[in-house]
Amino acid sequence: FVGCNSLEKVEVAEENPAFLAQDGMLLSKDKSRLILYPAGKSDNSFTVPDSITAIEAYAFSGNGYLTSVEIPDTVQEIKEGAFAGCSSINSVRLPAGITAIPGSMFSDCSSLTSFELPATVTAVGDYAFYSCDKLTGMFVPDSVTEIGEKAFGFTADSQGNSSVLSGYTLTCSSKSKAYSYAQENGITAATTDFVINWVLVSCVIGGILLIALVLILLGVRKKKQLAAQQEDASAEPAQPEPEEPDPNYQRILEQDDSDE
Repeated sequence: FVGCNSLEKVEVAEENPAFLAQDGMLLSKDKSRLILYPAGKSDNSFTVPDSITAIEAYAFSGNGYLTSVEIPDTVQEIKEGAFAGCSSINSVRLPAGITAIPGSMFSDCSSLTSFELPATVTAVGDYAFYSCDKLTGMFVPDSVTEIGEKAFGFTADSQGNSSVLSGYTLTCSSKSKAYSYAQENGITAATTDFVINWVLVSCVIGGILLIALVLILLGVRKKKQLAAQQEDASAEPAQPEPEEPDPNYQRILEQDDSDE
C-alpha cells in the first residue's frame, strides 16, 4: 500500500482468516499486528490499541495528517519505515523498553522538530532520521552502540544527493558510538563530558560544605554547653567562712576547767 496517499480506509471480509479491519485500519486477525494505517486517513492524532504488540513495516508511511502518535508499552516491535514520509508528525511517544529504532523509521518526517531517544535504545538503523530537515540535533545516550548509515543529520536535495544538515548537532559523550559517528561523517558533536564532570565536582563541593556546616554546628553547640556550665557554676551559693571563737567565752571555759 506504499504510495496510496488517497486511501482513507481498508475493508476486509468478515470471513477472511488472516486479517480484519478496525476503524479503517488493517490489522491481523488476532489484533496483535498493525499492518496499515491508511495514508489518507485524516485524523490528527492516534493512540495505538493496547492489543497491538507489533507495528509492521511502513504501516503509517505517507500519512500527511497525523501530528502525534501514542504507542503503548504493549508494543514490543516496530519495523522498518513505520512512519516514513509522515510529513506532519511532530510528536511520537515510544513504548518503554524499546531497544531499536529500525531503518528509515522517521525518514522524510519534515515536521519533526525534536525527538528523545529512550535510554533503552541500543541500535539505530540506516536512514532512521534521514531528511528530517527541521530536526536540528539530538541527544544520543551511551546505550546506543550501533548506528546505521546516515541515521542522523543527513538530508537530500531535489536530485537526491545526500549532504549533512546545516547546523545539525549530536549531543553525546566523547567515548560514545554517537561521537565516533559524528566524527566520521563531519557532523558537529557537543559532548556532555563537561556537564558530567561539573556534576561530580558539584557533588564533591557540596559534600565538603555539608561536612563544614556540621562541624560548625557542633562547635556552636559545644560553646553553648560550656557557657551553660560556667553559668551554673557562678550561680552556686558561696560557702560561709568559719567564725572565730569568742575569746571571752573561751576564757570562761578555761576558768571553769581550772575550778574543777
